[in-house]
Amino acid sequence: MTARNTPTHRICRECDGAGEVMRNDSASGDPQTEYPVECGADGCVDGWVRCVPTDPITELSHARRWARFPGFHAARYGEIRARVISDVPLPADLSPETHAWPKAA
Repeated sequence: MTARNTPTHRICRECDGAGEVMRNDSASGDPQTEYPVECGADGCVDGWVRCVPTDPITELSHARRWARFPGFHAARYGEIRARVISDVPLPADLSPETHAWPKAA
């Protein structure tokens, strides 16, 4: 049975969903010297690549569990929280006209 892409993740094209690629450092390409290496494709985790942006509030809820421990986890929670509660610039024209008919006549 083969795996298929999901609405949020797709199979990595580099490792074809295996999570690792085969490397061969020999000059002659001897197949006995091949060894597996973790896939280094951007965003590949166990052969899957997330193709939908992560919701910052969901990320914040996961980070909150570890925020009570000092060090990296607390700093990461602070960064995510600052990003979530920061102001977002809105476009200048909030209600663009979509139809030409109000201008007619």
